[in-house]
Amino acid sequence: MLLFLLLLLLNNAFGQNKTVDSLLLELNQVTTKKQVVNTLNEIAWQFRNINLEKGLVYAYRAEKISDSINYQEGYLTSLNRIGILYINQGKYIEAKGIYIKILEQEKKDEDIYGIARAQNQLGIINKRTGNINIAIEYTQNSMSNFETLGKQKLVATTANNIGSMYKQLGDYENAQQYYLKSLDIREKIGDKRGIAYSYLNLGAFNNFLENYDIALKDLKKSEKILIEFEDQLGLSKIYNNIGISYFNLNNLDESLIYYNQSLVLKEKLGILSNRNILYNNIGLIYEKKGQLDKALDYYKKSISNDSGNLSGNYNNIGNVLRKKNKLNESIEFYHKSLEQAQKNNKAIVQLEVLKNISDIYAQIGSFNESVKYNNLFNALRDSIELSYKNTMEVRVNYEEEKKRSELLLKDKEISQANLETSISENKRKNTLLYGLLIGFVLLAILFFSIWRTSKQKQRIILAEKNEKINQQKIQELLKNQELKSINTMINAQEKERKRIAQDLHDRLGSMLSMVKIHFKSVEDVKENNADQYNLANNLLDNACEEIRKIAHNMSSGVLSKFGLIPALNELKTTIEKSNQIEIDFIDHGIDDRMKNEIEINVYRIIQELISNILRHANATEVTIQILKNHSNLGVMVIDNGIGFDKNNHSYKEGMGLLNIRSRVDKLEGEMTIDSGKGNGTTININIPVL
Repeated sequence: MLLFLLLLLLNNAFGQNKTVDSLLLELNQVTTKKQVVNTLNEIAWQFRNINLEKGLVYAYRAEKISDSINYQEGYLTSLNRIGILYINQGKYIEAKGIYIKILEQEKKDEDIYGIARAQNQLGIINKRTGNINIAIEYTQNSMSNFETLGKQKLVATTANNIGSMYKQLGDYENAQQYYLKSLDIREKIGDKRGIAYSYLNLGAFNNFLENYDIALKDLKKSEKILIEFEDQLGLSKIYNNIGISYFNLNNLDESLIYYNQSLVLKEKLGILSNRNILYNNIGLIYEKKGQLDKALDYYKKSISNDSGNLSGNYNNIGNVLRKKNKLNESIEFYHKSLEQAQKNNKAIVQLEVLKNISDIYAQIGSFNESVKYNNLFNALRDSIELSYKNTMEVRVNYEEEKKRSELLLKDKEISQANLETSISENKRKNTLLYGLLIGFVLLAILFFSIWRTSKQKQRIILAEKNEKINQQKIQELLKNQELKSINTMINAQEKERKRIAQDLHDRLGSMLSMVKIHFKSVEDVKENNADQYNLANNLLDNACEEIRKIAHNMSSGVLSKFGLIPALNELKTTIEKSNQIEIDFIDHGIDDRMKNEIEINVYRIIQELISNILRHANATEVTIQILKNHSNLGVMVIDNGIGFDKNNHSYKEGMGLLNIRSRVDKLEGEMTIDSGKGNGTTININIPVL
């Protein structure tokens, strides 16, 4: 298991540093301060599960630059990064200050998404600092705002957070309801990482409810997913909870392995919070194994790392000292435990400690003290039982009173209605009988007319909806057919180019070569027409060379022989000779040849993009970046041209962009376009290469 943990950590570090390395490379290539801020913020985000201190360095650097250039979006993003890193470090006071500042600014900007995000983080902070009711209020407001925006992934996150808050309040029914709501949303939207965290929370919840076998199943599901994502922070929490499950199932060796795994990850990530709980849990294992000195060492480590659970830690130390027959020292720690439990209103801990103190005084023969603390124990136990009983009685009485009030109100309404009906009928019995009948007929006609009109409106609305649905289906079919046609056209173009090139080379080239051979045979009679002969011979040589060049170009000779990068460099050189535009070409990670289909389509895509820029963009500079990792090929084409407004209702993609999209779809890739009037255009393409 220890070897597995080491391999896991090395694998995690390699995977995450690879992402950071690519961002650091990008940081050296970006040209504007806004791009620098965005890249710094992304690096800080990547470091949130790798190195919290480094993450803070990059986030504060992004904040400083964005503030200096008045880049509001980048500034708020950097503050969010700083807040998250502080939360992961357990520095909740600093994090709270950051998020209050963010919330005030988002409210000024009337940004609902930003408000919801800040409210959610403030909910998390208040939960971890013990302000549960405030935390629930913040988080429910956040969830409501995310629902308004249709952000289902974030609705699931906030629902999960509310579940953990209700758990902390002791409202287990609501806690389970919100945990399952979160899991249901995440499964519907396919949020795999979110599903892992839902199972983590359900596992911890079932541990709390002492359903340890169920908890292990949930936690193992979560572990499997988070290993795929190389999420060290999540795994540290999972291993702690798996350790708890195994401990309570009396599998102490497995429990110890998982506690140590969790501790290693927390130390690696620089997480200070909750280490005391791990030390305390490891101490419990050694105590249960009878290794009292080791247990005592870990209990003392627990005290030195945190003061949040001192009452429990002191009680555990007292238990170990008592087993070691150091009774006076044991009494001292029991009293410390009692003092902390009374200070923090932990009644259950007080009950256990009072029993321990009473027993140990009896053990050393101090019977008066033993009786004194036993009386305190009995009084507190009776108080807790009475409080519980009163709470239940109040709740039962409230429910019964509520039902009685509802029944009385209904009876009163029925009696009043009956009385009014009786009076009305008596008054109108003789004098208004015919009027009542006529009114009833008119009323029936009126209701019938309203009902009929309503039905007609419903039919019209339903017909309109069906018409819209049919139109949408037709549009979708037309679009799919158009894409199929474009795909067919592209494939046909490629095949035709190859066929023409082959024909030019094999047929016409061969024919010209034969002409050349026959032409040689008349060299003996060329003396009388030497000039004409030489001219014809030169023209024939030129024709052969031109046929060879055309065949070479149509079959993308450099691309076929040497691959994508040499072909693109040749394309860059050819275009720059026109002195119309400068091209900056950057490639990284393309050491070997890729599939022929990928190379040809990527080459044609970049050809088409440059052609569009030359025709429409009025650009002077173009940057082409091609970056490849083990599973993806990223293509970015940036120009400094006039750009265009995608949000304009008259905007429509031309045949060039449709051809490009078709090629990207054919390769199962994704393409995004970022442009605005006067701001140039950036096109990102991501293609799987496995």
